[in-house]
Amino acid sequence: MSTAFTDALTAIYSRLNANWLTTPIDKKDNARNFTPAEGTDYLLFDVYPAVDNLSSLGPGTTGRSRLQGIIYGEVRVATNTGIATAYSLSDEFATLFKNQCFSGVRVRGLSFDKRPEINGNWYISIITLPFEYDYIP
Repeated sequence: MSTAFTDALTAIYSRLNANWLTTPIDKKDNARNFTPAEGTDYLLFDVYPAVDNLSSLGPGTTGRSRLQGIIYGEVRVATNTGIATAYSLSDEFATLFKNQCFSGVRVRGLSFDKRPEINGNWYISIITLPFEYDYIP
């Protein structure tokens, strides 16, 4: 993992941890040490770097470079809570990151995968947000 990705990841997790107080968070990168209780709403969260994630923004090694990636949120709401809660939490998660700039990370736009669908005991709504992080190598 590159230093730039580690720095961007730290900034993104810091924003999430400081501002998402609504439900527990299952971070995909934590070796899946999270087991949700039956009927509990939660957020499945991860950050992915783009495949070709580094671009040079200047000549030689003195120029800046740009890392790109995706912030991934999967809002899981217990089916007995209702689909309105799934929509509400999805909007709350999207608002936390969409069109925001923090600690060098810029988030542009967002994408909702589709209407929340029932999967087992949860309504699941997938939100992805592309981000950029500029740095000097």
